[in-house]
Amino acid sequence: MKFAGDLHTHSIASGHAFGTVEEMGRSASKKGLKYLGITDHGPSLKGAPSELYFRCSNLCPPMIDDTIIVFGCESNIINEDGDLDICEQTMQGLDILLAGFHPFTSYVSSGEKQNTLTLINSIKKNKYIDVVAHIGNPAFKVNYEEIIKCLNDYNVLIEINNRSFLPDNLTPRKGSDSNCRDVMNLCVKYNVPVIVSSDAHNQFQIGCLALAGEALKKENFPENLIITADENKLRNFLGSIHPEKRPKEILN
Repeated sequence: MKFAGDLHTHSIASGHAFGTVEEMGRSASKKGLKYLGITDHGPSLKGAPSELYFRCSNLCPPMIDDTIIVFGCESNIINEDGDLDICEQTMQGLDILLAGFHPFTSYVSSGEKQNTLTLINSIKKNKYIDVVAHIGNPAFKVNYEEIIKCLNDYNVLIEINNRSFLPDNLTPRKGSDSNCRDVMNLCVKYNVPVIVSSDAHNQFQIGCLALAGEALKKENFPENLIITADENKLRNFLGSIHPEKRPKEILN
């Protein structure tokens, strides 16, 4: 399976990743990706950049070599009300916004029922959320059906994260594999589109999507629901979100 873009990656700005934006962009271009998302962690995660970094989205280069750079944030849900760790003004200026649960933030997993309510609260109150990130993480278990069946009402996609399929001794989210397969089947049931992302933390991991691709194939997941597998669908998706996003600053 081929992919036109990789929308969830981390630069050195995240504090625990190892590639610069330029290195990541050049790697994406060499691998033939048309779009690269730079989505560093939101500021509540230890070592992550401040909100000012995301406010300066217009200073990220619009293109590196032959790859369009999509500048966003992987924001953190920080309380049971579903609040995120960047404000609405910052969200609206981004090209894309991912949201999810992370350890080492102020939100502590409170069991499946509360986690589900919290995630639904976040989707409902934050209109700029575009993608729910790595929902299969068993450390923050949710009721997948309750989440997925409401996503089309809010124009929110699900991410199928390649790192969720790594062997248990390598993945930070042990036990995600089978959960993600359940998520895939529910996305088919409720006709919810997905993006497939590497969650790269260095330039060499950009576009490494084979594990997720194999899992999707094994589950007979329909390619028409994979936004990042079709360049036209991906372009249309990115063009339809964040209409108030800040244009990139281009100097002559």
